[in-house]
Amino acid sequence: MNTKTNDTPSLQHIKSALYTVNRHAKTALDSRELYYLKRKTLKKLVEENLAEKICLEYSLNPSKGFQSSVVLVRVGHSKSKEPFYFHTIAEKSDFKLEHKGKINQSIQNPRVQMALVTAKSILYKYLGETPKQKKTSHKNKNKKLESVFVSSYLDGRKRF
Repeated sequence: MNTKTNDTPSLQHIKSALYTVNRHAKTALDSRELYYLKRKTLKKLVEENLAEKICLEYSLNPSKGFQSSVVLVRVGHSKSKEPFYFHTIAEKSDFKLEHKGKINQSIQNPRVQMALVTAKSILYKYLGETPKQKKTSHKNKNKKLESVFVSSYLDGRKRF
């Protein structure tokens, strides 16, 4: 069932990549892709028994002012050296879990340094997906227009 090949990332790499993606998602201007990766990866880890949904907690940043619940997920077994903890959106089936109330601020993941590009690559490889291509901007078109305008004031010539 759960066969590990050489090109499948290790659980430690996946945990580090999830930590990096989650950290960047909190400050990104467009975080949809990062939260997509996080949600899909956590779901797959739970399905493969590499992660476990622990409990429900209240969200620190509820949308539209409504109190909402999130699921605390432990990645890695409780006996492992460093399990990582992440919050994800609660699904209907998650409401059978115990609700702890406020988020436990004492649980913190170990610090990891990894480039976001590397982290995304690891998670896409684990999910068996290809990264989504970003739309190209029209900056090059605007550069042509910017280079046409020449200021007579700045080049020192007076034209009256």
